[in-house]
Amino acid sequence: MIDIDAILDQLDPEVINIQVLMKHDVARERYQPVSLQCADGREFQEAVTRYVRHHQQAVGEGTPSEDAARDTATGILDRAFSDDPFQEGYTVAEQLAVDGRLHEVLNELHAGLRGRAQGAYLKGVFLRHIDPLSRSDHLELSRAFYERFRTVFERAGIVLDEQSFMGNTRALFEYYRQVLDSIYSRGRRAWGRP
Repeated sequence: MIDIDAILDQLDPEVINIQVLMKHDVARERYQPVSLQCADGREFQEAVTRYVRHHQQAVGEGTPSEDAARDTATGILDRAFSDDPFQEGYTVAEQLAVDGRLHEVLNELHAGLRGRAQGAYLKGVFLRHIDPLSRSDHLELSRAFYERFRTVFERAGIVLDEQSFMGNTRALFEYYRQVLDSIYSRGRRAWGRP
């Protein structure tokens, strides 16, 4: 039987913030690079590798090998700075660092590592409660969400049925998390908190 209350508790923005995100923010704040400018590609590669190793060790994910840290940094930077289809994102990030803007690169690495951790947490919540291959688990989860939030959807004028809910329960998790984040941030603004 699926415990909808346990799932909703684990998707609470405060819980995610405390269990996952704050560690990543502290890791970024505590890291001070030797210099905010890199002389060349080799120095840049060492700087981003050093940051990824520091970050993952600081959040308790262990210390990756230099090759693994470099591959992680390359993947994140390729996605983060991929605005130009004719130039790799890693190359754009390297140019920023050579121009003295390494802090922007490190901020993107932080955001990428933080996002990966949040995604892993949400996937873990999903897998703790749902057998991904069980149609009955997906149906039970979608029914529980549907029953819990039917009045909210009806008030908003959204017409849904159980079958449309069951189509993708993982997307349902993400949608619910986004709704909670929105409500939470609006409430904090209304109460005058940052």
